[in-house]
Amino acid sequence: MPSVCQVYLTEMLDVKRRDTLGTILAVFISIGITLVYSFGAIFHWQIVSWIFIGLAFAMIVGLAYIPESPHWLVQKGYRDEAVQALQWLRGPDFDITEEMNDLETALKTNCEKTEVGQNSTCSMIAELRKPEVYKPLTILISLWTFQQFSGNYAVIFYAVDVFKGITHVMHDMMEVIAVKQIIYLP
Repeated sequence: MPSVCQVYLTEMLDVKRRDTLGTILAVFISIGITLVYSFGAIFHWQIVSWIFIGLAFAMIVGLAYIPESPHWLVQKGYRDEAVQALQWLRGPDFDITEEMNDLETALKTNCEKTEVGQNSTCSMIAELRKPEVYKPLTILISLWTFQQFSGNYAVIFYAVDVFKGITHVMHDMMEVIAVKQIIYLP
């Protein structure tokens, strides 16, 4: 789900704020992990589970009220819906003309359309051969791979058991929260 949220978030943000606010999802994932451990220190695990099931349900209900991505709508040929979605996202007083023109220009530049709403003639492999695509992608995949093999998720998931075996000086969950914060220091 986080990768889907990241794509949606970056498509919704305007260009000026995309670089700064595009990273906010990672921050909220870290905050979410901290909240789970913090609540786990206070409440029984079943109560914590129900709290976060409720939050997930609220998110599912909230999805019914957010518009499709304007980028996706323009790509599929739904210009009027894209204008409505963009106006809803930016507010009634915001002039979206330039942003809509940029979306349409980017679409025409990136891919020649055979017909409105049809698949584009540019291929994914041709896109991946461009240095501006494969270099950042290679860096991201490498970083992700190193992160997965570093063991940080194993530490997060088994931290309570590890600390129970090591010491009983502090409350186990407080130690886990401290370790989690150290792992995710910005």
